[in-house]
Amino acid sequence: MALIKCKECGNKMSDKAEFCPNCGCPIEEMQNFDTDNRNDNNPQPSKKGKGWIITVFVIIVSCAIGGVWWNLNSRNPTTSDAEITSGFINMVHQFDELYPFSEGLALVKKDNKFGYINTKGELVIPCQFGYASDFIDGAAIAAVDSEMPLYILKSDGQITETKYIFYSPTAMGTIGTYCSYLKKESTHSYKNIYSFESLNSEGKEVTMFINKDLQKVDKPTNISPRVFEKDNMYTVYTSTEKSIYGDDVELKGLKSNDGKIVIHAKYNYLELGDNGVALASIFVEDAESHQHQYEPHGLTVYGYIDMDGNSTFTDTDLKKIEAYKQEQLIKKEYLERIAAEEQRRLEEEQQKGPEWIHGVWECHEMIDMGMFGRQRANARLCIDRDAQMISSNNDGMRYNGRYSISDNEIHFGDNYACLDNIKERIEFGDGVYYHKASDSYSYGGYSNSGVLESSYKNNKQRTTFRTPSDVLTYTSENSFYNDGDRLKINFNAAYLNDRALTGAPRVTNISGSTATIVANSPYGGGGALHFYVNASNGTIMQNGDVYRLK
Repeated sequence: MALIKCKECGNKMSDKAEFCPNCGCPIEEMQNFDTDNRNDNNPQPSKKGKGWIITVFVIIVSCAIGGVWWNLNSRNPTTSDAEITSGFINMVHQFDELYPFSEGLALVKKDNKFGYINTKGELVIPCQFGYASDFIDGAAIAAVDSEMPLYILKSDGQITETKYIFYSPTAMGTIGTYCSYLKKESTHSYKNIYSFESLNSEGKEVTMFINKDLQKVDKPTNISPRVFEKDNMYTVYTSTEKSIYGDDVELKGLKSNDGKIVIHAKYNYLELGDNGVALASIFVEDAESHQHQYEPHGLTVYGYIDMDGNSTFTDTDLKKIEAYKQEQLIKKEYLERIAAEEQRRLEEEQQKGPEWIHGVWECHEMIDMGMFGRQRANARLCIDRDAQMISSNNDGMRYNGRYSISDNEIHFGDNYACLDNIKERIEFGDGVYYHKASDSYSYGGYSNSGVLESSYKNNKQRTTFRTPSDVLTYTSENSFYNDGDRLKINFNAAYLNDRALTGAPRVTNISGSTATIVANSPYGGGGALHFYVNASNGTIMQNGDVYRLK
């Protein structure tokens, strides 16, 4: 054995090695490796002042991974079929997610980290990777985390840290693997191409493709699905059944080529892999995500099934699934009741009209009365929006009773008036408008939110919060404005211009006349919105916008 110098990094190594242990450069490719192209496609974010920390961390991680990987090699991964024994069942139940077997190894996930098990269910690579791929032709690709080096793992015990830095702003998941297995003798140039996210020289996220020799290649243009040996013996079939919500759900099973049912169609997901077992999962959607049509989430239970119908699904799994279904049915009824109540409230609110109409309106303008000449109007509208009642007096013509809203008009008795929602005013007629004389009015002595607003204006220090209920009562009984937008927060949701922005709010950080309201939004990824309430000055601040009490 002789020592040679790597033409990539200058590191000394054995002439028997396949790759440089320092940079991962293949020995046979050193003479014609395109250095310029390599540098252009190895972008890394600049991290000044932290290089030594990253270097030490990578060394520690590499040593840890290397030790684990050699442990795997000592266990000799097998291509024999997995046997679903009681021991195998117990072992796979310790993981949160399971993946199909490939060449004697299967990805598993625990606490959002990936590892690998063998056909006995033994964890041969601990769950330490944030991102990982299946084993294809004896190799897999993995990264500990975003902005960390990619590793090439081989089933013969080798581990190579590549010069590529993996980057992904998304949730942890498997790294893409492109393979062509149309024929065993296939010499397709894109066999075993790994795809991953990285950063280019401008710091932008790009998809990169490398082969098993750690060379950058173009994106495959002719990709065919990977074919396992047993794919030619069995076919996935489907059956349609009703979910607990009454929707049609497609369930999957497995048939042999002669039409014999091997696995009955009762799984939401089914994929046949290596080593004589299929991966299956049963999924029950959460009632809330189903009602609001969010991205589906709920309970997923994973298991393996062999070709004799034996599976890792246990009675405990099935009881867990059934209990979750019953829990979601109860939740569904509750959500439907809340939705119906909210719909009735919105319909009632719509009939009451916009909040700004509440109060006393007067018109004493000079108007053209035609043959009677110009005369001064003497009209008054007293609107109690909460009670949906109105008292009007137009030069002695009176009406007292209920009003209705239709097509931006307020109708009362035989009369109506047009509403200008943009400028928040009521038209008397012919371009003449009422002016608002008071925000406060109660029909027949009925006390409403107008009185609360008037009290606030007379004594700004009166409101003090002691409980979350105090805060939500305050925000429920008042409306807050920012230009033309109206914000209202009640016990069910936060509303902007009568449109629900969030789910039910919760109150935190109560301090005198201030508090924080937190509510989750179903839009934009489901993030939390924070509303900062200050009753001492009648404001609510949200994301820099200030809504003020009128």
